[in-house]
Amino acid sequence: MPNIQPNEYTLRGYNVKVTFLSSGFQNQPFFTFEDGQQTLNFKGSDVRIIDTEIGKLVSVTLELTADVGSTSYSVLIPSINLGDPATESNFQTLGIKTVHKTPLVPTAGVLETYHVDQLEGTARSVKVPLNAAAGS
Repeated sequence: MPNIQPNEYTLRGYNVKVTFLSSGFQNQPFFTFEDGQQTLNFKGSDVRIIDTEIGKLVSVTLELTADVGSTSYSVLIPSINLGDPATESNFQTLGIKTVHKTPLVPTAGVLETYHVDQLEGTARSVKVPLNAAAGS
């Protein structure tokens, strides 16, 4: 069986939709986050990917506020072997919205809070044209 790795992941949960293209236009990663209030697109180094023993952790910064903190969204992408480039694989995973507090004056207490989304997704292998613009 061939080892065909997907490069496009479409994930949905309650009020959340994420699209992650691990190797999109110019072989750069592309990530779209939608939550019913906003749609944000990220590409290149704005998409952080870390290989872990439980899959790839893909993170983006949704909001950055000077002297207050930031909000990020991370998705855990499991290893998937499609077996055939024309097939898709359905899977379940987690998305985590994290609020990072960075107070002006150091204080004791919790500096990150989490909201976890149950996500259902589809993974597939797509060909990205060389002249395609990311997000179009």
